[in-house]
Amino acid sequence: MSKKWRIFLICLIVTVLTIVAFIIYGLFLMSIDDFGKLN
Repeated sequence: MSKKWRIFLICLIVTVLTIVAFIIYGLFLMSIDDFGKLN
């Protein structure tokens, strides 16, 4: 049971980190795009 929980927890953490990384990447690209428009 504890091994299953550990695997589930790792999968959950990886999923959350991936989503956060995509959000940061999207915001980063948007800010670069805005910066390009300003110049």
